[in-house]
Amino acid sequence: MNLSDIGIGTKLELELHSDIEKKRKRLLVSEFEWHDGNNSAYIAVPIFEGNYFPMHAGTVLNVYFIKNDNLYMFEASVTGRKTEGNISLIRIDLNGNISEIQRRQFFRFDCYVKIKYRRVNSFNEEFNINIPYKSTKTRDLSGGGFCMVLEDKMDLGALLECQLELDENRTVNFFGNVARVVKFYIDEEIRYDTGVSFTKIKFKDREAIINYIFKEQRKLIKKGLI
Repeated sequence: MNLSDIGIGTKLELELHSDIEKKRKRLLVSEFEWHDGNNSAYIAVPIFEGNYFPMHAGTVLNVYFIKNDNLYMFEASVTGRKTEGNISLIRIDLNGNISEIQRRQFFRFDCYVKIKYRRVNSFNEEFNINIPYKSTKTRDLSGGGFCMVLEDKMDLGALLECQLELDENRTVNFFGNVARVVKFYIDEEIRYDTGVSFTKIKFKDREAIINYIFKEQRKLIKKGLI
């Protein structure tokens, strides 16, 4: 992976080395603009809490991004600034290599997220209040689907309408099909490991899920757990 492989418009998350040393938690959001030589690139001046964040030459940072549903990270140094049209930019130089943090498409992240689900016959039943939801938690989550453990066996291909609670302020709604059912036992009681693939989901909602995974991965990376 090289800087030239990062697509224009790719969303970036920046972490200042000075923040790491001070144990300060700030997430800066930026965007890749263009590659400028083997080890240099221009990115948009980052935004923090809705405002432009000043970046000075010599600032060292970690840059995180997603490409083909894989998470990458590299260290860079700020080497300059410029304005192109009405866009404020900073120039960064790559320090070392770009590392792939995970290598599987739609990395399944082990996490327990509240989810409500109900079986429906078609997308047209989206607002059918006569079909009650059941509640459980995911076992893992990815940009392509999730897995949950159920007491009842679902039919392969069954269509589910789901509400995933990423946090207190963000609920994602989507439809998914049961893609995998594996029977196993817990203390001699039967359970079913049930994998669901997203079938109908808005782009912004899939992005919200990927960004949630991205954020949670970063926490584990900082703790040295992955």
